[in-house]
Amino acid sequence: MQTPSVQTAILLAALCHSAVSIAERRVGIVNCVPGTAGTRAIGQLHAVVSDRPGWSLLSAGLRRALEAPVADPVARARKEQARASRALTRFEHDRVLEALLAAEALLGSGPPTRELTTVLAELHVTAGVSYSLSGDRDSALASFRLASQLDPGRPALDPGRYQPSVVLLYAEAVARPPGDGSLELTAPAGARLWLDGVELGRSETRPASVPAGIHYLQASLPGHAPAWRKISIKVGDQTTVRLELRPLSAAEQLAELREDLCAGREKEKVAALASLTGVHAVVLLRQAGATVFSAGGSPLGSPFAPDRRGDLYAALAQLDATAPPPARPRPGPGPPPPRRWYQTWWGRGAIIGAVAAVVAATVVVSYAVTREEEPYSIGGYCWRGACP
Repeated sequence: MQTPSVQTAILLAALCHSAVSIAERRVGIVNCVPGTAGTRAIGQLHAVVSDRPGWSLLSAGLRRALEAPVADPVARARKEQARASRALTRFEHDRVLEALLAAEALLGSGPPTRELTTVLAELHVTAGVSYSLSGDRDSALASFRLASQLDPGRPALDPGRYQPSVVLLYAEAVARPPGDGSLELTAPAGARLWLDGVELGRSETRPASVPAGIHYLQASLPGHAPAWRKISIKVGDQTTVRLELRPLSAAEQLAELREDLCAGREKEKVAALASLTGVHAVVLLRQAGATVFSAGGSPLGSPFAPDRRGDLYAALAQLDATAPPPARPRPGPGPPPPRRWYQTWWGRGAIIGAVAAVVAATVVVSYAVTREEEPYSIGGYCWRGACP
């Protein structure tokens, strides 16, 4: 059983934490700098915010979504291509396929880009060469054809780099398609659809003739995680595929907002980030420096080096004299809701007064309980033994 002093400490800690949480303002830092340079700059900004009275950082989970090193799917795919090429020189067919599978998983990172599909095409050429050298002619043809579909302008294989049999097999795969099948692709309303990196339209496509063989299907929709699938279409068959898209989690929504912010959509997306996380200021970290924005998306000064503490202090000082932004507005027309009572000067005064009253009462009662005196009563309650 806890003593009165321990109970008092727990109560005071909870009340003081609530009072501080109400008064503090939070800063969200968005990292758009790749590699370790961004990590170092984030550490410098953390130190500045931590030293600024009345300001705090987001929780660790939210910070990870906004501050983790920038992921570059194309760079990761190129690493897998380099790994596959090294494995091919050592005739390690299984490791070539491992690298291909790892690169394919990057298709789930978002809408396909020309750079990513080009690297995937290179990987399928490497896989086709590996299949050819291991005696699997059919798989080699399928990989070469998919490489040609992903990168239609790809030239023929260099005879000075590849064996004559591999060069001839690649030329055969490109020149002699196996035939056509039919594909009907659907997804939730508004979703964008892609086939082998080429956009088809939105939501659904009518049955269309496509070359038989392996294909990549992808779909994306704002607010949902991208979906992709690798399918095989046979000659003369009709294939129907529906790609389901799940809603983004809170962390994934932050990651999506981060991508938009790093792509240059500050005005609209800073306000969305502030609404989602409740921050009062957003620091956008780019190669050119850090820029502070208000919760409404207005820049508070010019970009500055992360180690220049005075510039960040000056930007946050512009918000110190203003009231915290209102609570997140509800959907629909109408003015934003008024500030809550605990966000006003008198509400904060009442909270501080209540904390002081609890401290005083606890001290008085604890003293009365612990002193060694004769039995007595307070308000009808007996202490230190039975009442006379």
